[in-house]
Amino acid sequence: GAGAGGVGSMVLAGIKASVGEGATSVGGEQAMDTGDLDRLCAGLHGPRAQNRLLVTLPTVQAREPLLALRRILLNLCTERLPAGPGGAERTVTAISENWLNSARLAREANLLQAAFSAILQAGQANALSLSIERARLQWAQGERHEALIQLQAELQGVGGEERGRLEYAEAMLLVGDWMSETALVQSDAVIQQYKTVIDLQPNWAHGYFSLARYYDRLLEFDSAKRAAREATTLPHVIDNYGRSLKCGNTFVVRALPRLLTLWLDYGERFSDKNPSGARIETLTAINSHVSGLCDALPPYQFYTVISQLSSRIIHSNPSVYLVIERILSRLLEAFPQQAVWLLMAVFRSENGVRRKRCGELFNKAKRQSGEVRIALQNITRLTDALLELCNKNVEKSIVEVTMASICKELPSMAPLSVIIPVTPALIASITNSSTPQNVFPADLPTIHAFGEKVELLQSLVRPKKISMLGSDGRAYVFLCKPKDDLRRDYRMMELNGLINKLFSRDPACSQHRLAIRTYAVVPLNEECGLLEWVPNTHGFRQVMNDLYRAHGLHLRNADLQALWRPERHPRLTKRQIFEQNLLPKFPPLFHLWFAQTFPDPALWLDARRAFSHSCAVMCIVGYIVGLGDRHGENILLDSTTGGCVHVDFNCLFNKGEKFETPERVPFRLTNNLVDGLGVTGWQGLFRQTCELTMGMLRREVDSLMPVLTTFVYDPLIEGGSDARKATRGVADQQLAARVVQDVENRLRGVNRGIPLSVEGQVHQLILDATNPDNLCEMYIGWAPFL
Repeated sequence: GAGAGGVGSMVLAGIKASVGEGATSVGGEQAMDTGDLDRLCAGLHGPRAQNRLLVTLPTVQAREPLLALRRILLNLCTERLPAGPGGAERTVTAISENWLNSARLAREANLLQAAFSAILQAGQANALSLSIERARLQWAQGERHEALIQLQAELQGVGGEERGRLEYAEAMLLVGDWMSETALVQSDAVIQQYKTVIDLQPNWAHGYFSLARYYDRLLEFDSAKRAAREATTLPHVIDNYGRSLKCGNTFVVRALPRLLTLWLDYGERFSDKNPSGARIETLTAINSHVSGLCDALPPYQFYTVISQLSSRIIHSNPSVYLVIERILSRLLEAFPQQAVWLLMAVFRSENGVRRKRCGELFNKAKRQSGEVRIALQNITRLTDALLELCNKNVEKSIVEVTMASICKELPSMAPLSVIIPVTPALIASITNSSTPQNVFPADLPTIHAFGEKVELLQSLVRPKKISMLGSDGRAYVFLCKPKDDLRRDYRMMELNGLINKLFSRDPACSQHRLAIRTYAVVPLNEECGLLEWVPNTHGFRQVMNDLYRAHGLHLRNADLQALWRPERHPRLTKRQIFEQNLLPKFPPLFHLWFAQTFPDPALWLDARRAFSHSCAVMCIVGYIVGLGDRHGENILLDSTTGGCVHVDFNCLFNKGEKFETPERVPFRLTNNLVDGLGVTGWQGLFRQTCELTMGMLRREVDSLMPVLTTFVYDPLIEGGSDARKATRGVADQQLAARVVQDVENRLRGVNRGIPLSVEGQVHQLILDATNPDNLCEMYIGWAPFL
């Protein structure tokens, strides 16, 4: 496909460049002089060569041909070097460093014998680099104790100059991580190891983050002694997570949500009537740390957790709330329009405490900034009109009206200097080189006008499809959806965005171009909101109904009910009814949609691949978060790419198991979906992609759990009303703990109490999803026969 072609072209370009460098040096009959040697080493082993290597995927398949060619050219050039010291040594060192790169690639691909062979050839490489790679290979081979002891011994012999290198600090950090994982030493020794790393590289985020994470794990180790341990340990956790954030953006996604969760939870538990003096001192110290971070960190770091902060705006501890208010005030000042859009649902909340506190926050911000005052005025007027539009009742027979006839105020307020709430305008793009000025694109489009027509969709709540004409001349289409809490959808889009970043960092997932299709979600209150329209998509149920109708196989609902009802077939089990009465009426026809929509063979193949990838990714991600209610209207098909897009994330954390007709399958993988996967069915690319996705998510459990843990607040689990959540009780905490534990078990591979490998976990999930005994128990509206 396009991805493979792009990778191949990068490798080919690197090979051509390397051949050119080598030919220049090898050509001719004269011996090489010092200038030739300098050019050779720069072209085949220097920074220029390294940059060419970095643009390829970090896989054996992509990089090993290029590395092997460079070794050949360096060996050829070695024969042409003049006699004397320095010449041969430089090329021999370059060849050894090249072999070390090959060893690293092979080890990461689990080709351990190839990695061992490469290390044997790398004897003249940098001693420290070679020691680290040799220890990593031992660890990968299961010789963990030996790897730790060997690396510690090697590091003790490193001289003074080498100790100043970042690579030495990385090796010391690796020792600390292995000490923690093997539990061969006391916790004090591990803490001292991490502190040594910090002393070596005081501006390196990894040392602080690893120390904070270790302290964090000590808190979780003995829950019975947690309260006593928190008073001394928690300030260290908060302080070191904060220091890692001060060093850059590397750990923003992992450190900041976890830091806030620990701080906010401790503040909630602290709000009892007779707190001890130690707890008062601890909370005071933590509040001081977080308040200091509000000043020290760039505001865009806190913008990434604005939904977590706004969900705790009703925090019961006054001193904690003051810090929350201070952070949100800074976000309003730094990003007025984005922050107002995302806080508007809190301002419109039905809960009086939420509404009051957000109103106070807005009033303070208006007094401090004229830009915030203008943004609040404009967006408040706009959301008032959008809420009126969402809740406007229209006769069922009407499918299209004019904007002026249904909401006069919207057309009259344009043009409006309010950014259009699409994904690039609301989601900060953060890299290690980010500044407050470049986390959002320049010249974001604002609202120039509203489209004249409003389309009413035929679903139960009759959402309204509208368009906004941007100042850039483009039309932006949104769905105004009533009677649906979109805060869950917004948080799922945040999670999907994080998973896309993790996909891009993972070599195998990046090679297959795995990603989740995201779209903007803007809650306006607890019951209404805006959804960015995903163009060129059609509901899976609609596609299948059209195919069955075209083949004369379409059934009316009444006929379907008659076939399904067990009481009409007393001699048959549910499974027999499902397999004998229903499935024959709905033969797999989904493959025809690909043939009709993508008649060109190359496009057809790309579409089938895109469908297999997107379907597999969302099956696994949906399983991790307990996503249910995957009926035909909640899965859309893109007629331009073949990929599938999931919508409506109301049913999370296995809520479907509590339906009147409980859901029995981990994800939707019915006959027609399997038919769309091609001749190999779920055994081919689909299963491979499931394993890639599950493997990546399990490796990144430490990145995902802090974000997923925040989901237990506002309002992603069914824990009662907002008023009750304001004073969260023991039952709510227990429910939250169960949800978090269930999610973590899935990310650890635990299935029905038994830990499984990635392959075993995926295989069991697919069997559960396709098991007729499970499908026949599903609600008929879910359409398990489609």
